[in-house]
Order: sequence, then C-alpha cells, then structure tokens
Amino acid sequence: HEGKAIAIAEKAAQTGIIIHAVGVGSVSGSLIPVLDKKTGDTSYKKDRRGKLITSTLNEGILQDIARAGNGIYVRFDNRAAHYKIITDSINQMEKKTISTHEFSEYEDQYQLFGVMALSMFLAAFFIPTKKQLRVI
Repeated sequence: HEGKAIAIAEKAAQTGIIIHAVGVGSVSGSLIPVLDKKTGDTSYKKDRRGKLITSTLNEGILQDIARAGNGIYVRFDNRAAHYKIITDSINQMEKKTISTHEFSEYEDQYQLFGVMALSMFLAAFFIPTKKQLRVI
C-alpha cells in the first residue's frame, strides 16, 4: 500500500495539489481505543480471532508521502509548535478556486392554473348572459 500512496502523492503534486502528512500515535505501537457510546466504557479494537490490534506509527512512509506531494510531515504530539507548523504551511498556500458550478432547476407549476383558466373560459360560452323573454 505504501508504494501506491507515494505514486498517488506524486501524481497529485504534478497537478498542483500539495499533500501534507500528520503522524499521530506511537512509533513503538499502541492499542486502538474504542468508546462504547451507550455505556461510555473504553475497550480496545480486536481482530477476527479476538487478538488486540496494535497500531504503529510509520513516520518513514509519511515523510515519503509528504515529500512526494511537495508537502511537509509533522508528528502531532499535542505540541503547539507542531500544530503551528502545519497551519502556517496551509495558510501560506495560494488560495484559489478549482472550479465552481452554479445550477438552478425550476419546476414549471403553471399547468394547474392554465387548465383552470381554460376551463373557466370554455364554461363562459355555455353560460347565458341575456335573459330570454318568453312570449305567451
């Protein structure tokens, strides 16, 4: 998977897209916590066989992806300086709109009123306007 990620980052860079990478977690590996929303209890993610899954931070691949994507790599470990590095880099990027499309679709709703008006117009022909006088 790592090779594909680097190739995709290179293609993105060729089109002008910059890819930054942020490393989160432990290089030595740590368990993945899972919060039960109903009880609020925390457990840890397990595989199909019931073994605990350990997630390991691979800084090397993240650095390679960032380099291939003309971006930067920052290890995010709750230090304000690291947060500032990535936000400053994003803020310095050229702001541009890739593409914008505005689309409006109107639904014609005059048919009902048109049918009613036509019906009234035709009905007007059959309604007498003058009283007929009867001669006896």
